[in-house]
Amino acid sequence: MVSGKKTVLVIVSDTLLRTTITDKLSQKGFGTLHAADCAEGVALAVGNLPDLIVFEGSPLSADGISLVKRVRGYDWGRYLPLVVLSSTDEPADLSFVKNGDGPLFFFHASPPNGDDIVREIETRLAGTYPTC
Repeated sequence: MVSGKKTVLVIVSDTLLRTTITDKLSQKGFGTLHAADCAEGVALAVGNLPDLIVFEGSPLSADGISLVKRVRGYDWGRYLPLVVLSSTDEPADLSFVKNGDGPLFFFHASPPNGDDIVREIETRLAGTYPTC
């Protein structure tokens, strides 16, 4: 958490999208951290303990699996909400990725829209998890 604000770590390789998301979150009063890849993101998470991590891609990729497992391996990350920005529908079985009890949400972001992504982050941080 940065300065008493809810902090979001944004791990997105596309510089424009990453900047758009972090700028919009900052405008809404969130603290932000950002990384271009999962390895950099995990290092930032360990050093800063964000309230939520949003990352692009697939949790089934090597980077995605590594991020989820590494974050869930820490006490502080066990229950941390993770939001996956994906251009495909949610995979059916992630039991081998979801070690820990924290929520893993999928947000279909194709094409990615900063405003929609920020609304999804706000929803998840508020603890409201709509079923549809």
